[in-house]
Amino acid sequence: MTSPTRPEVLTLPLQEKLIIIGKSLLLVLLIYTVIDLYEPIKKVLAGGSVTGAEVLSHIEVLEKWPIVAIITLLMANTSIKKKTKALQEAQLSSPETAGQEVAGK
Repeated sequence: MTSPTRPEVLTLPLQEKLIIIGKSLLLVLLIYTVIDLYEPIKKVLAGGSVTGAEVLSHIEVLEKWPIVAIITLLMANTSIKKKTKALQEAQLSSPETAGQEVAGK
């Protein structure tokens, strides 16, 4: 009994997934850094002075690493799913092009 021929399901390459994860991590770190620097920025805008050590003491991203990791993974997972779905929809909308690519391999 032979199995029916099914078209290959396209997925994102590992390198593309790692790039998405890296971008998600950078975005989450940027957001949390801006949140952590709210007090020093408020102080500077009010006319006060802030030292570099005081600014660094407000950055607490390392203390929030579990939250940062969870948000990063959720964001990356959502982005990967969206890109994979778009890739598969593009494959389904042009089956003759996808068939030629598979035959050319």
